[in-house]
Amino acid sequence: MGPDVQTNSLIPAVYIHIPFCLTKCGYCSFYSVPYSKPLLKSYYLNLCREIDLFQQIYKEQPDSIYFGGGTPSLMTATQIQSIIEKLNPASETEITLEANPIQITSDWIKALSYTKVNRLSLGLQSMDNINLTALGRRHTAETMPARIRLCRDNGFNNISLDLMYGLPGSTNEDIETDLTEYLRLSPEHISTYLLSIDDDAPFKHWQADLPEDANAEKQYYTICETLIKEGFKQYELSNFAKEGYLSRHNLHYWLGDSYLGLGAGASGFINNIRYHKPDDLKLWEESIADGDILLQTETETLAQQKADFIIMQLRLLRGLELDEYKFRFGTDFALDYQYVVECFIKSGHLQADGKYIRLSDKAKFVSNSIFREFV
Repeated sequence: MGPDVQTNSLIPAVYIHIPFCLTKCGYCSFYSVPYSKPLLKSYYLNLCREIDLFQQIYKEQPDSIYFGGGTPSLMTATQIQSIIEKLNPASETEITLEANPIQITSDWIKALSYTKVNRLSLGLQSMDNINLTALGRRHTAETMPARIRLCRDNGFNNISLDLMYGLPGSTNEDIETDLTEYLRLSPEHISTYLLSIDDDAPFKHWQADLPEDANAEKQYYTICETLIKEGFKQYELSNFAKEGYLSRHNLHYWLGDSYLGLGAGASGFINNIRYHKPDDLKLWEESIADGDILLQTETETLAQQKADFIIMQLRLLRGLELDEYKFRFGTDFALDYQYVVECFIKSGHLQADGKYIRLSDKAKFVSNSIFREFV
């Protein structure tokens, strides 16, 4: 079963990884495998067994459930609903399904409307067909208004769109055009991603063609300024939402709450224990058969706990809550990191108001260099 854990722990969030894809995106480093109907059916059955194993130890009525991938929209509506029911959600639970826009058809969205999924996260990435083709996406910009209307007509009124910036050869004018088209789709939420290519990604040859930092930074701040002007709240470095539509699931991550990670390649965090499921279907299935639900575990040291908490909280635009830090760790944040905090306040990269310490506007794009000082 893994390391000793506190039984009946209340877990507020559940992430479910569905690793199947119709085609592998060349920029993606998440664990995925080619889709096949029989393989997905077997995977679904093992997911149900995995949930049963977790429920022998943990007590959950999640505040959020998130189906990610991969392409979770390859599952049938019946499979999705069955998994949701096993997790005993409350009526107000936020239940998100990541979906490939190419799959949004009348039949598919109607079937999904009978499930308890109440939030869609669409892997749109761009509204420029040249970019979509380069990224290997199979939908086109012209089809998206009709696809969004299908979602609305079937009762989905909480839609998040992914927006990628910093593509090879891209300019600030390109991102301005993309933003105009995104706003015409009237989403409730937009998640932004700076394109980065890992050394083992199929598109690694793109690395040399990515925009210079100054160009990417300009695109980032154009996104921030435009979306805020249009009534979105930037509540996290890369996430923007209309009033009342903040992603509750991701907030659990950023606030340092426990969450279950289910499925091959998933990660979880329970009572300061981080675990990762194998990036291998066979090994994952074997672990389920053996009843071993916590694999590749790491019990965090106090220093790791503090670093994780600081980095996650500073990603939030409200900043790190000083009282919460003191409650969790029994010490004062400003004293624990006095030299670093004073240096960054003096340089204008951090701001403090007595209740929170937060990144300044000029620190948003270079946040990783600041986070490193707290590790």
